Amino acid sequence: MAKQERNEKKKTNKKELKIVNKESFCATIALFSVLLFLILCTRTLIFGEFGFAIHAFLLGSFGYFAYPLTVG
Repeated sequence: MAKQERNEKKKTNKKELKIVNKESFCATIALFSVLLFLILCTRTLIFGEFGFAIHAFLLGSFGYFAYPLTVG
């Protein structure tokens, strides 16, 4: 009985850990997308030459679809 309880606790701990990992991954992607959208909108105003390079890369790679792509 005690062994089954330990196994069940381990399974629930693993599930909780997977949920936390997914949440942190999604939060990181969301923050990165917001940063990219900010760079797309401001070009060189905030991030200088780095912002212009990222802006040029995104528009060169995705065209104007880069705006809804970063929002999505």
